[in-house]
Amino acid sequence: IRKGGELGPLMDKLTGKSNVKQGAGAIGIFTKGELDRKAAYVQIVLSALIKFVSPEWFD
Repeated sequence: IRKGGELGPLMDKLTGKSNVKQGAGAIGIFTKGELDRKAAYVQIVLSALIKFVSPEWFD
């Protein structure tokens, strides 16, 4: 990645699996299936919205 490679193809090469980025993604590999890309994005978006959902905690 530091040399300009894209994570998807690198994960395919490292894991021997095909099209990792369309499945669980790197996060799925790193967490041994405990968290997949979709679940990770849901958590990220919800975390970003906390300030708007509960503004009383962020005065």
